[in-house]
Amino acid sequence: MLGQVLLWQQPHGLAITAPAAGLAQPHSSDTPGPRYRSIAQSYFHKAHGVLLLYDISSPSSFLSVRQWIEDIKATERPLPLMLVGNKMDLRPGLPEAAGVHTAHGQQLAMAHSSLFCETSAKDGTNVVEAVLHLAR
Repeated sequence: MLGQVLLWQQPHGLAITAPAAGLAQPHSSDTPGPRYRSIAQSYFHKAHGVLLLYDISSPSSFLSVRQWIEDIKATERPLPLMLVGNKMDLRPGLPEAAGVHTAHGQQLAMAHSSLFCETSAKDGTNVVEAVLHLAR
């Protein structure tokens, strides 16, 4: 079981480390953008797993996730990683060609031997399930 899970939200770089067992007393820090990658590395070294979030309505958010995956994989020890497409509640209102399709997220996760799911922090869909699945 994971001791701490790191949630990394794109594009702003919101990092939250929390005990995986109960998610009580999370520690959070807003480290926006690529300028703070070295700070992020210290979070990755302390974590036992990473939930890497991108905004499904923002293709640029999804594109920036690739570099973060490489940074996470570059840590001294392998970290369980779950790629999470957030804001799935917005999908019904998006034009067909807009946003990031589920299949693209699944393909990226598979290419990096990572787990994948989509969530909605707004309505709570799959949020707890994502953390529990990573903790297994």
